Amino acid sequence: MKSFSRFGLTRLVTLGVLSVASLTQGGLIVNLSALDLDLGPGAHTTRELELANTGAKPAEVSVFAADWTQDENGAVDAVDPSTSKAPDSATGWVAVNPQRFVLKAGEKKVVTVSLATPKNAAAMPLKEYHSMVFSETSDTQSAPSSAPGRELRVRMISRIGTKIFERNPRGPVKLDCAVTKIEEATRNGKHGLEIRTANRGNVHLQSDASKVAFRNSDGATVETLTVPPFSILPGRERVVFVELPEPGKSKLEPGKQYNALAVIDYGGSDLVAGELELTY
Repeated sequence: MKSFSRFGLTRLVTLGVLSVASLTQGGLIVNLSALDLDLGPGAHTTRELELANTGAKPAEVSVFAADWTQDENGAVDAVDPSTSKAPDSATGWVAVNPQRFVLKAGEKKVVTVSLATPKNAAAMPLKEYHSMVFSETSDTQSAPSSAPGRELRVRMISRIGTKIFERNPRGPVKLDCAVTKIEEATRNGKHGLEIRTANRGNVHLQSDASKVAFRNSDGATVETLTVPPFSILPGRERVVFVELPEPGKSKLEPGKQYNALAVIDYGGSDLVAGELELTY
């Protein structure tokens, strides 16, 4: 039985693991979304990524490891280590082979990912170190030009990232998360709730089974919505949008007041929750 605490905005925590979900972008499929590792000092491991070209023509593929950032809405971007190296970077420990190759239409290829932790890892700060293996394809396409008799050549880049999480094994793992704010918001013309959560621990957190329950003035739950899956890096915040159903497409009645209780489940023994009074 999971314990549950609430104080308008509530607290809790738990660790989630990303590993087996495949990713698709621009006809390229990568079989792993993340590698969750827990190696000792001076340890070495090798894993395999399988890349497949589901497109109709050959694809030039480049595979490389890089630091990465994630904004509060979950968007991920690579960081050039020559200009900015994150203090929790594991990129220098990662090697990939091969790094460049051509995948024919319908072809698959295995890329080896190796990670070797430094021998002094036991003396390093206890926290989670991150990197990402990016699988990138490019395609040059023609586009109309305003100049007569000319055309533009546009280079399109598609990139898939496989996250790497390496925990320094010295000492306990700290799990600490909180819901800090819930408010009504509109995104792309859709009305809903924005749920802001903060990771105050030293490892990433993953939420895959969170809900928002809507209770009427009698305290009865009349509708439950699913919160999209999301992850949070240590020391970061995430904002997740939950779209409200249109009138007539749920048990919520226009003009009535409800208590929206967001319960964030990280798979551990506790739950994070926050609530908001709203008129539908």
